Amino acid sequence: MQLIDAYKPVVLVTGATGFIGRYLCKLLRSRYPQSRIIGLGKSPSTQASDNAKTKILDEFHSVDLCDMHSSMETLSVVPEPDYVFHLAGAFGNIDLVDLWRLNLGLTINLFSCMSKVGFYKSKIIVAGSAAEYDYKKTGVYDESDPIGGQSGYGKSKAAASMAALFLSAQYGLSTTIARPFNVIGLGMSDKLVLGKLSNQILSGCKEIRLGRLDSIRDFIDVEDVAEAFIQIAINGSTGTAYNVCTGKGITIGCLAEKVVDISRSRVPILSDVGPTPTGDSDKAVGDNSKLFNELGWTPKISLVDSIQKILRV
Repeated sequence: MQLIDAYKPVVLVTGATGFIGRYLCKLLRSRYPQSRIIGLGKSPSTQASDNAKTKILDEFHSVDLCDMHSSMETLSVVPEPDYVFHLAGAFGNIDLVDLWRLNLGLTINLFSCMSKVGFYKSKIIVAGSAAEYDYKKTGVYDESDPIGGQSGYGKSKAAASMAALFLSAQYGLSTTIARPFNVIGLGMSDKLVLGKLSNQILSGCKEIRLGRLDSIRDFIDVEDVAEAFIQIAINGSTGTAYNVCTGKGITIGCLAEKVVDISRSRVPILSDVGPTPTGDSDKAVGDNSKLFNELGWTPKISLVDSIQKILRV
């Protein structure tokens, strides 16, 4: 971390007001108060104002990064960043055209604009996803496993990661893919299983209704993810990917039981059993040995601690 302490780096964060973006910017500001943090995203002016008041962001630019003209205008007026964290994108049940436009199209546009304005010294960290991996029988994934995605979201993220590395080679940029697994924490979307589960508990529901309870996932706290992203930015190799995960899997059913137990709500857990969603593999657990061996990173926040923070207990 000596480089970021030695001078006042400029850090550009796309999707700065999103779930991971908020935690990343907060950690950057806390640890490196002299850094200049510039946020980009499609965000209401009130959110930009709130960021300014808390002094987390030095600047916020509301911009549609899918629009070449707007992106060029914005990047032309900001200083060349030392680090770029590209977190902007989309997930969930949205139209496939929008999904590809906001993940792949936005990434291609951003890299093209960075090349045109001459951001060649920037080290770029692209937020990928565990959903990028092709199906694997064991359900345990390391960075050598092929990517391509099993769902529409996974395919769009895999394409975005591949495009980022390809365009970096074409334009002479330095890029690394940070591939987090199931990110959890206070403020997470209720489109995600733990967000949905927690909202049901906090709303005082009489029962918890979820989909498949036997699916196994690797849940990692957003604060650990933010720490990993910074470690990768400072010390990670370029032209490669790093899994950001705990390496431990848990079934959705066991996760729900933990949430019920911690909340002391004692509500029944029901499964809306139906056909297995297309592309939704039964098990997805990450291997984080590359991140540990190369950078010494390990997750520090337990699943129980994460749940307690989300439930505010």
